[in-house]
This record gives sequence, C-alpha cells and structure tokens, in this order.
Amino acid sequence: MGRRASSFRLTQCESDSRATATGYCAAHLPSGPQRDEIIDLLRTGVAIQAQWIGRRPGPLARLVRRLAGEYPDMSFDQLLNLLHIESMKREHLGESASCVESVNRSWELVTYHDDTKARVQVGFAHVRNLLSAARKQIHGSP
Repeated sequence: MGRRASSFRLTQCESDSRATATGYCAAHLPSGPQRDEIIDLLRTGVAIQAQWIGRRPGPLARLVRRLAGEYPDMSFDQLLNLLHIESMKREHLGESASCVESVNRSWELVTYHDDTKARVQVGFAHVRNLLSAARKQIHGSP
C-alpha cells in the first residue's frame, strides 16, 4: 500500500483487462472488502482527476500580466496609473472595454468585474502579488 500510484504503470504486454488501475488491483489483490474499498477509492480518484482543470488566472491577473509584458520595468505606481486608465476606458467605452471598474488609492482597493463572481474588490497587496508573479513569469525567475 505504500507504493506511489506511478509505480502501478503497466507495460503494453499486459492484457487489456488489467490496463487500468482498477483492473490491476482486481487482478493482483486478494478478494475481500479491502480490495473493494481500494477499487472504489481508485474509481473516485479517476473521476476527480477527469474533472480537474486547474486554477486559471482571472481577468485582473491576465490584465496585469499583459501590462507587465508591455512595460517590463513598470513600477507599482505606474501599474496603478495604467489600471486607472483601464477603468476610464470602461467608463467611457463600456463594460467590454476593460475589466477594471475603479482604482481607489485612499482605500487601497481595485474593483474589477469577473464574469464568474461579478464585482470583486481586491487590496493593493493582492495587485502587488499579481505584478510580482507576472514579473517572475516574464523574466523567467523561478
């Protein structure tokens, strides 16, 4: 039981009935309630793995990444100015122009529109983290 799942990889010469993890367990483990429990856990894990997509960046993270790519030596204050310009675009050209609704420097909040969550407010610390992550990705730092 202490083996990793990757150690259960099968070779192509094994039969098709044991080509899955559940088939492998059914063929190599003795019958009983423990084997049935292991097979049920494997089936649950396979179902979860099929649904797993991973965490994708939201609209604000994508915008910050795009701006950091266009202006590689941008400071945080310059990023806030660009986000304010994006909010002005949204105000004058409509909702489809930008996801940023407002930048409030006194409360240190950025309000943006996310399609899944509607209106979201994040602090400047979160925006700083997004900028740092974008810089790391652009400059290739780990």
